[in-house]
Amino acid sequence: MGAALSEASWQAMARQSAESEEEWASRLGPYLSTATQDHPESLTDYVKRSASSSTGQRFRDGLECMVSGMDQMRSMNS
Repeated sequence: MGAALSEASWQAMARQSAESEEEWASRLGPYLSTATQDHPESLTDYVKRSASSSTGQRFRDGLECMVSGMDQMRSMNS
């Protein structure tokens, strides 16, 4: 479910931009670089895993990412 929603969201955003998926991804690259500048290996590792993993594994990876992010947000607020 999580991987399917991510893929559907990615495709919908690419379509709405009136660019090809490749053009849109290329334009998005600098933003991703900025967002992950403190931990660039995390995005690289995620992309590599996603390209060769099952839907179930992508779901688990996405869930782990969400839980980790929520945990960091919670610790920032306390």
